[in-house]
Amino acid sequence: MKYCKWVILLFIFLILSCCVFDASTPKVSFKIYLVSYSNINGEKIGCGDTLISLPITTPKKGSIIETAIRSLLTYQDKSDFKNIVLKSDLTLRTVEIKNTHANVNFDGQLSLSGACDIPRVLAQLEK
Repeated sequence: MKYCKWVILLFIFLILSCCVFDASTPKVSFKIYLVSYSNINGEKIGCGDTLISLPITTPKKGSIIETAIRSLLTYQDKSDFKNIVLKSDLTLRTVEIKNTHANVNFDGQLSLSGACDIPRVLAQLEK
């Protein structure tokens, strides 16, 4: 009987701990931009490509811009939409915001597969 009470108390504690953890981890929503090689509606970015926005919600880690950039660096391709930045071995080092501009520094190496990847990566990062 004593063992049963401890198991029940432990179970209740675990449930409450999960609820507290979820409440203390704020989520943030923003758009992430991927590239479509098809001629579909969206912002044209060169080489016949289109920039497509996809809304995502993720736990906030740092500022909103830091969270968005980290998400872009790890976001997997979605069927017809490609994350060109994902090909690179980049990690976010720092973000400095001055007025309306952000100075973003990365560690790692940017991998490009040709001249068309330049406007693709620039468009993804600038948005």
